[in-house]
Amino acid sequence: MIESRGPVYQIPLWNCTAWAGPPPPPATNVTQLHIQDIKVIMAVGDSIGAGFAMHSGPADEPWALRLIEYRGDTFHMGGNEGQYSLANFLKVYNPDLIGASVGETLPLDAIKWKEGVIEPFVPHITHLNAAQSQAKIENVAKQVDYLIEQLNTTYAKTVNMTHDWKMLNLLIGANNLCGACFNRSYADPDYYEQTLDAIVGQIYQNIPRTVVNLIALFNISQVHTFAMTSEYCRVMWKDIVKTECMCLQGDATDADRLAMDVRTVEFNRRINLVASRWQAKQLLEFNVKVQPFAQNMRIPSLSYLSELDCFHPHAYADAAFAIGLWNNIQTPDAEKESDLNPATIGFQCPTKDTILY
Repeated sequence: MIESRGPVYQIPLWNCTAWAGPPPPPATNVTQLHIQDIKVIMAVGDSIGAGFAMHSGPADEPWALRLIEYRGDTFHMGGNEGQYSLANFLKVYNPDLIGASVGETLPLDAIKWKEGVIEPFVPHITHLNAAQSQAKIENVAKQVDYLIEQLNTTYAKTVNMTHDWKMLNLLIGANNLCGACFNRSYADPDYYEQTLDAIVGQIYQNIPRTVVNLIALFNISQVHTFAMTSEYCRVMWKDIVKTECMCLQGDATDADRLAMDVRTVEFNRRINLVASRWQAKQLLEFNVKVQPFAQNMRIPSLSYLSELDCFHPHAYADAAFAIGLWNNIQTPDAEKESDLNPATIGFQCPTKDTILY
């Protein structure tokens, strides 16, 4: 068993309720969107979005039972009953919401072998969560392709592509940042920005009536501080998962971790630049918003990191992320919180007139 992992703060009880009486008229353009207007929820991203190892158990549990993506519990797309997630919060106001994930997958389920041995996704579990473990930003275009294909086949009878409003959550960049200290080409800010802009363009061209939430990146290197307080984590990082993020783990130095920090700030600046360019187009049926709830978050304790690798978010963190994202989408840009604090977080409940931002 691993050592004490530090405090876990009480997650507040869900206290928002669906309102009585008729809702406002359906939105006719993106500036009028209300909570209940969202019919479809989707996601692209990496292992954080896939929920890798968020419920991993004791250190002596067989490894084969711990290498799991808990997609049904992810902060943005989880559809498991009772789970805190943006998808489940939205369902309170639109019970017919489509796209949330349920259940679990193995990371290998996200790999397409040349022989076709392993399918790229398990659609009855992933639904419209296309996030893939180990993905970098250059892998996201294929994830969007998967969503387009699913919307036009599996969901052709339940989703009206030209009429139904959709929300797509995009969180990507952690694996790119893990190459920052080596000046890898995939960690270059220009490359990140150009690729992100192209992905947004791909979504715009193929998935109409969509709001894209660009989720700002948090400071990944801070997990090092807590990992070093645990003998189990030190062994994991030094000998077992030392290549998971080489600017952070293994033989990485303080200078390597600082390079990640500096690049994270720049990546977030580029995320905002991409969003600003698309907002300037003033499109009536498409918008791109930055949701910065965790951008300046300080991890409160080791308990918020996976018990498997001391790197990925634990379920406690995902629950807090869910509330932060939920609050962000209801808050005007200038007022959005960016320093999520699990010790003080609370629910912001919408009214009939609440607009999505």
